[in-house]
Amino acid sequence: MAAESLVPEGEDRTNEQWRALLTRHDPSLLRVRRLLKRVPSSPRRNVCASPFQGLGGAVGRVLWHGPMRQNPFLCKACFGQLSKVPGGAEIEISVVSLGRAVVPV
Repeated sequence: MAAESLVPEGEDRTNEQWRALLTRHDPSLLRVRRLLKRVPSSPRRNVCASPFQGLGGAVGRVLWHGPMRQNPFLCKACFGQLSKVPGGAEIEISVVSLGRAVVPV
């Protein structure tokens, strides 16, 4: 019996959706990022590129792209969309370790 047959039919599609989101290949996410990157401001949220601060951040907060209380790197709009489709995907990542953290005195 193949491993694919053990995965429920809808779950395969959900995993592909998550893989596209996590690797930033989702077409709708690319459109949102392209639009929000035109708003001048820095730094930006990890998923949608909505601005954190400045005039862009103020506009973003009005348009439901304000920071989540639990995770300020996600906006309310992204968290709302991601929570509609629970799941995930295995993706490859690279991690660089610099030893111990240096704390300025």
